[in-house]
Amino acid sequence: MHFIFDLDETVIDSSHRQGETLAEWIALNTPENVAKDTLLPLADQMQKVYDAGHTVTVCTSRVLSDHDFESFRTLGLRFDNMLSRSLFDGNENPGSLKLRLLQDLAKRQGISWARFCRTAMMFDDNQDVIDTLKNNSLRVINPVNYNSRNKAV
Repeated sequence: MHFIFDLDETVIDSSHRQGETLAEWIALNTPENVAKDTLLPLADQMQKVYDAGHTVTVCTSRVLSDHDFESFRTLGLRFDNMLSRSLFDGNENPGSLKLRLLQDLAKRQGISWARFCRTAMMFDDNQDVIDTLKNNSLRVINPVNYNSRNKAV
């Protein structure tokens, strides 16, 4: 089975570095703020399926820095594939971006999109992503209820 996880507000709490504008986002994404990221409850499930030998892909619509990858190591996040926005993707909406990234992954793996969808499940909190991927046959679960029920106090 192939499990796909979004990052922000799905497996990582990075709410302290979410800006309203691109300028705010850039200002908030300092190495010090990245280091403040914490895991959400679904991260435990992500690691359990990884440890069980399933394929785990992280698919995020943000541009990742070296500081993000250091944070993943510090937090103990393990995954097989990392898909993220590049600096060249511009303002492509999250749904179409993730659809394109996942279709490219299926192609690189030498499998059809239909087969990929039959063997994959995604966790994402963004409604555009949920709608776009569900409309393209991928199972998508919104983890918001899971994280709010199981969030450590």
